[in-house]
Amino acid sequence: MIVEVDPHDDAALRAWHDVYLAAERHERPFAVPWMFEEVRAQVRAPAVAAELVSLALLEDGVVVATGGLRLPLMDNLEVASLLVHSHPEHRRRGHATAMLAHLERLAVERGRRVLTSTTDHAYELGPTGAGDAGVELLRRHGFDHALGDVQQTLDLPVDPDRLEALGPVRAPYELVTTTGELWADVLPSYCRLAGTLVTEAPTGDLEQEAELFDEERVRVEEQQLRESGRTRIRTLALDPRGDVVAFSELDVPRHDPGRAYQQGTLVAREHRGHGLGTAVKVANLLRLRELEPDLERVITYNAEVNEHMIRVNALLGFRPTARLAEMQKRLA
Repeated sequence: MIVEVDPHDDAALRAWHDVYLAAERHERPFAVPWMFEEVRAQVRAPAVAAELVSLALLEDGVVVATGGLRLPLMDNLEVASLLVHSHPEHRRRGHATAMLAHLERLAVERGRRVLTSTTDHAYELGPTGAGDAGVELLRRHGFDHALGDVQQTLDLPVDPDRLEALGPVRAPYELVTTTGELWADVLPSYCRLAGTLVTEAPTGDLEQEAELFDEERVRVEEQQLRESGRTRIRTLALDPRGDVVAFSELDVPRHDPGRAYQQGTLVAREHRGHGLGTAVKVANLLRLRELEPDLERVITYNAEVNEHMIRVNALLGFRPTARLAEMQKRLA
């Protein structure tokens, strides 16, 4: 039996997360799962940018598999993203197949025609992850490999002198680093730039539209981060008018100690070639050293074909540690 999980029922949500976490970590030392507090903040956040649906497959009243469905509400309205996990002790019993079919039916009912899913795998399996159980499950059910990403890890600490030598910013740009809310003056230009992140980065064969950002979406995301226990370090590059022309974001989770997660980095097209991408990343890492001197590593993902950003990360000291397959299925 497959049931929807009430996001406000802590016990039900904990049972869901226990299965998800066990599946993520099973024989996967490279896994970077969401912690319970982070999942709870996500599913309880107001459905502004997306609707999230959490499902549990029960066997004798016990959760043995989980499903997640993300339905964008502001953009990409024909797309649904889904994830499936089976508990390691209940695999090879058809639970993942049943959950995948159920999620697809829900997506169709919501008018979606493109399904996406991601699964990370060992670096040695290559860009497509052929042979990985998660990749092969999706392939058997009509998903094609659309984009390959590489997981990269930066061991800390990094010599601050090395960072400062890599990241000087030249006039007329100003760098501003913050761990608080974005202030009103920069919101319009930040929203315009942030919405293009998913299309300015390589997308491979993914059907992907630019995202729509507005103040409500940004504020809901900021509140969600606070409730999940994450501190976001954000460096903005401002032009002489005070508009955001580049940014980089780095999350420090309270419930996942020892790690930080590099999120999006983007430079507006007309401002590229001035070293802003490196500069905003370096500024974040310097602030991270001040705030969290005992952290062990920073983890990030980049499209395998994004050679420029991978080179930048290599200069900072990142090394490849795993891969991520972005899979896609187009419905008739």
